[in-house]
Amino acid sequence: MFGHYRESAQPIWDLQMMMWDYWRKWHKLPHKCGVASSNPLLNNLQCSYAPDGPMFTSDFMQAMRGCLTQAERLAASDVIRDRVERAKLPLLYLELSQKLGYYTEFGDFSYGDSINKTRADRQALQPLLDEFSALCRKHELTTLGIPITVDRIVGKWQACIDAENPGQPRVFLPAEWIFRADPRDVGVRDQWFADPQPFRASGTLTIGEERERPLPRGLARVHINRGVGWEQQGFPGLDGYDWYFQNLRVPDDLAGRQHLYLYFRGVNEQAWVYINGQQAFERTYESTGKGVGELTGAPFSFDAAQWLKPGVENEVAIRVTHATGLGGICFPAMLIATDEERATAELDAYRQ
Repeated sequence: MFGHYRESAQPIWDLQMMMWDYWRKWHKLPHKCGVASSNPLLNNLQCSYAPDGPMFTSDFMQAMRGCLTQAERLAASDVIRDRVERAKLPLLYLELSQKLGYYTEFGDFSYGDSINKTRADRQALQPLLDEFSALCRKHELTTLGIPITVDRIVGKWQACIDAENPGQPRVFLPAEWIFRADPRDVGVRDQWFADPQPFRASGTLTIGEERERPLPRGLARVHINRGVGWEQQGFPGLDGYDWYFQNLRVPDDLAGRQHLYLYFRGVNEQAWVYINGQQAFERTYESTGKGVGELTGAPFSFDAAQWLKPGVENEVAIRVTHATGLGGICFPAMLIATDEERATAELDAYRQ
């Protein structure tokens, strides 16, 4: 590294050590698959870090920018400056993704935290986007390691900056959920859907490593947006019934719509949805008249408007069981607001 970056090497080395310290902190913790854990890395067994994931806290991002800014100042030649620019590209991508949004590996676009700000506020991000675009062209970068081209993501970011109201009338549900195994199928009898403990635990997710809290016994943190079931979310060999818990606040700009659809792109394969302690929906062999092969991997949706309360954290619990293949929630879920009725097939278009 010091031979490659020369006079700019020290701050880039500091950045690499900061990332290494994060990995070392969490990977040295003993863990057995299937056992509840508060380790934020264990929800992401495919090692694909989302820009809004638990590693990239505001403190981490500030330190990352500080290291790369210092490296830029120290660069004394065009050769070293070019090398530092390449190292800076991930920072620019992360900053733009957190602010405007990013494409997931499934092609969904997850909007960032600036998407609902005024157009003038979003236009303040134009220099950042211009720098990213220029560096990609200069260094002939065309793809981003996911099935998304640079042209596509830059075009989407530009549209988000320019549009008066860039966002779709939807929000993705969080990627991280609280998970509880129920191999003896006692959760309904014991009313786990009304137990406040997993919903309190859900409120501690994705807040950054320095404030991660140990989870109560029996609860685990899982990441649903990886295209895999609970067998690859940390629970190999698990059979029976299992539960996912999440808090959901309806955004003010969606609350006034007539219909509030909960859309699940992939749940294998029978599912019962509870909202605020009441069963709101079920997708089962009996309710659909369909068999295993027809429900496996099939999306479902329902209008949850009568169960979701505005201005509060709604408690959503999903009980799942499967007969074959991978079990559980395995793809992103959305809350979609419309004034017209929509079928499940129509709601898939809201992913973009």
